[in-house]
Amino acid sequence: MLAAARSRASGDDHPHPRSAQTRTRLDDAQWRAIAARLPPTLTRRAQRNAPRYRRFVEDVLQVAAGDLRWRELEPNAGSWRTVYMRFLRWCEDGVWDGVIDALQAEPELARALRRRVDEHRRASGRRRQTAAPKTDAAARAHRRGDRAR
Repeated sequence: MLAAARSRASGDDHPHPRSAQTRTRLDDAQWRAIAARLPPTLTRRAQRNAPRYRRFVEDVLQVAAGDLRWRELEPNAGSWRTVYMRFLRWCEDGVWDGVIDALQAEPELARALRRRVDEHRRASGRRRQTAAPKTDAAARAHRRGDRAR
């Protein structure tokens, strides 16, 4: 709200992109349903650190529902890169499938998260398939920091 007021005062017709964002909050029943679908090790961690894990899931849902870039995550969410890296790990481990199942009472939110997870899976599959294996010499040079000039 402050950013929108500041942009109007400066004569800018377009409010700051963050001003249009709304925080995606889970109610207690939704969080319990999600926590119950987590793998056992994550369930134990989520029980010990419920506010932190709940906030992480809410941050990911905000990015997915708002169709935002990770860098557009609210500044008070902490490091967008930390959220993104955990999102990637959960994608690779298949954790989001359980979260999406738990969100079936909120079909738009579940669809948005499914779309974001599927986009990541397609992109990571493409990178793995198209990346040419490095030769031993190229791999050694890369580790040493040598660059072709």
